[in-house]
Amino acid sequence: MMYLTLSNIKKSFGANTLFDHVSFSVSDHDKIGLVGVNGAGKSTLFQLLMDKLEADEGEIFRNRETRIGYLAQHVQFDSRNTVWDELMGVFTPLHELEADLERIAHQLEQGQGDIPALIEQQYQKNQLFDQLGGHTYRNIARASLLGLGFDEREIDMPFSHLSGGQRTKVMLCKILLGQSNLLLLDEPTNHLDIDSVQWLENF
Repeated sequence: MMYLTLSNIKKSFGANTLFDHVSFSVSDHDKIGLVGVNGAGKSTLFQLLMDKLEADEGEIFRNRETRIGYLAQHVQFDSRNTVWDELMGVFTPLHELEADLERIAHQLEQGQGDIPALIEQQYQKNQLFDQLGGHTYRNIARASLLGLGFDEREIDMPFSHLSGGQRTKVMLCKILLGQSNLLLLDEPTNHLDIDSVQWLENF
């Protein structure tokens, strides 16, 4: 699948042209590294890909199926949640399915409502729950945090108590576990040790 294509992109700020005649495509399973000195325009290119900036010239084509996950170089984000609760926000659809299944199970136990229709709903929702990884997502989320260097105590810490590097790791974890099929990672290894980098590569 082709996720996006750039054709003859140009971007300038005043008299400073960051890049010109930039053309490339990104397909499924591609792994692309952008290498350049500070100020060369790497982060600006990411902003263009996410449609947060407009190119001066050229065109960007995005597949309707493209879902971009973006990790900024510096995380400007705060939350009153714990680390765990912040990460669980990625799985809101699964939480809603769990609540629906509990409601249906309660109705069936009480003999309330249209029983055949409830049984059919329960079957359909269970199928979707399985497809979305409903039985494993909590284990995968915990293993991901541990893989990025958190310990069990830190998983239950308030997000607001984390260092800048730890916040970046949590946001990276959210992006990896989300529904994105194209990841834009702006210097993701800045706050990762060797073990965490190896975990990320394997993931």
